[in-house]
Amino acid sequence: MIGKIISGSSFSGTVGYVMKEKSRILEAEGIVPPDAKRMAEDFNDQTLLNPRLKNTVGHISLSFSPKDAPRMTDALMTQIAKEYMQKMGITDTQYLLVRHLDRPHPLCHLVYNKVGNDGQTISDKNIKLRNAEVCQELTGKYGLYPAPGKTTCGGSGYANRTRPDTQSTMQSNWTANYGNRVSASAINIAEILT
Repeated sequence: MIGKIISGSSFSGTVGYVMKEKSRILEAEGIVPPDAKRMAEDFNDQTLLNPRLKNTVGHISLSFSPKDAPRMTDALMTQIAKEYMQKMGITDTQYLLVRHLDRPHPLCHLVYNKVGNDGQTISDKNIKLRNAEVCQELTGKYGLYPAPGKTTCGGSGYANRTRPDTQSTMQSNWTANYGNRVSASAINIAEILT
């Protein structure tokens, strides 16, 4: 299982993309499907609860191995996606979960409002790191096949790299690449990775 965090700038564009011809709505909360325009309007209406938040569109795709296809029913995919949302802190907000049927592997898209039902912001702090950890956990829990060539699941940056055994290894690598100045951010990254 791989979760891919996708930047979206508008609900109309994102909902329009996920609602392609060969797709099926698995679940929707706080919006009225199946009309894409109406769903985008529903999402936009809720953003008025927090007008200070500029990027209100949340979009994550969850991809599964082709080897998982025989057992990946709509019900199982929905269950995994809802558990993913819970662990990621995507709760108490509008969302749309759509399965795409035009790929050789099981794939679904989650579109959610970063403005919660109470007007509070759904945090995306460290979202790529959290995504990698949650995908890895759910891959193990549900006995899913990992993506070929991946040691971790999804995300980007440090989450997909081999983790150094110790902070001193990270500092040694930093010194070898950048000289004797070890920055605070390098030490913080090392703390995250160990």
